[in-house]
Amino acid sequence: LLLMESDEIQFVSTQRNQQKVVYRERCYTLKRTNRNDKCWICASGSRGCFGKLYTNLDASEVIRTGEHAEGCRVDAHAFYHQQQLNELKRLAAGDPRPVLEIYDELASNATTSPETAAYFPTWEQARNTMYYSRLKRYPPLPASGWICSLLPSRQQRNLVRNF
Repeated sequence: LLLMESDEIQFVSTQRNQQKVVYRERCYTLKRTNRNDKCWICASGSRGCFGKLYTNLDASEVIRTGEHAEGCRVDAHAFYHQQQLNELKRLAAGDPRPVLEIYDELASNATTSPETAAYFPTWEQARNTMYYSRLKRYPPLPASGWICSLLPSRQQRNLVRNF
């Protein structure tokens, strides 16, 4: 497990390809882009946390930060956790095996190291991400009447009369 250096900015993308930034062991979501900077808000999920991070437009440099709420927790492994979710998403989209089998395989590999085992996403955290990713890659078949729409209109009328 590679822990981030405190002032290093690292990027991760979420299930819906939303960009997130990890800085000083905290995760931020892009709120808005101004003319001169980008404003990122704390993504911890803590109620009342108004922690903000302002970066330059290419997000390579931190301009200033805002205070976090007292109950807002620091997650030193947020980057690793999000990386693993992205890997599960990638595998689910490209691998025809059952999603649970893919998860079990990656989980067993990650749990061989005690440092990473505790921070690997749980099945509940990964399930929706994996199924959503697969659904985008392999959309469901259309409803039952789809064959009729492929036939020429005369054949459709004959088909309806025969019923």
